[in-house]
Amino acid sequence: MLGSSPESDLHGKIVVVDLSYLIHRSYKASVAGRKTTEVVYETDSTASSTVPMTISTLKRILQPKEMHFAIEAGHDHRDAINPDYKDRADKDPELVAEIETITRQLIDDGESVIYAMGLEADDVMATMAFLWGKECILITADKDMHQLIDMCRIYHPYDKTEITRDDVIEKWEVGTHQLGDMLALNGDKADNIPGVEGVGPKTAAKLLKEYRDIKGILEVADDMAESTKKKMWQRIASGKQDLIDSRNLVQLVVDANIKRASHEDLITIKQRNSK
Repeated sequence: MLGSSPESDLHGKIVVVDLSYLIHRSYKASVAGRKTTEVVYETDSTASSTVPMTISTLKRILQPKEMHFAIEAGHDHRDAINPDYKDRADKDPELVAEIETITRQLIDDGESVIYAMGLEADDVMATMAFLWGKECILITADKDMHQLIDMCRIYHPYDKTEITRDDVIEKWEVGTHQLGDMLALNGDKADNIPGVEGVGPKTAAKLLKEYRDIKGILEVADDMAESTKKKMWQRIASGKQDLIDSRNLVQLVVDANIKRASHEDLITIKQRNSK
């Protein structure tokens, strides 16, 4: 259950919208035929079909000093870890076009669209959170961003409320500092993060409560695989590198070189990502 922090407590901050995630999620929902109340991105004269709140609504609710929209510009170091990371082979051309159209419209309207070449929107937001601390509010429903809950503040755009530290602990049943390890153990098929086969959130939480982190789990993996004969421990012991890679894939970058995007930058990003 999400927290119920008063909206007024969120006013006057540095707001960063996870634009790539919101467009992707809303587009996939519409393709799947699910009814959605996610409102569109609007300007004075146009309406598109993906962002779950109008900019004017976000500005009214949060009254930010600054508002930025984070976009993807690659995932170079993660590709180096796993060449199959976020395989884009099945990416819908209509989704690509939708993202480009909305992003260009935002730039035309004078909004701040930010990116870091070779990095994901997640890394841009993590860097903003690192720079601004609790002055920074992230607008996102992406679970990966919950790793930042002790650093900044997170506002859920669909439930329209702030996600709290207690929410994260209640959901994952581990300390917030262990969430990266939790996500690595679980893996993510959509992003080709391997994790450990058969280890879900409940099992991962038990492992982390006993061994604290992935390093602690790996230190006992061989002995536990031999002494218990359990498949879980055998998978961990035989897949140590996969688990290490998974942890590195979910690790957020907090020192990204953030820039404000122009139309020319969007062309460069598109060319890079199409290779």
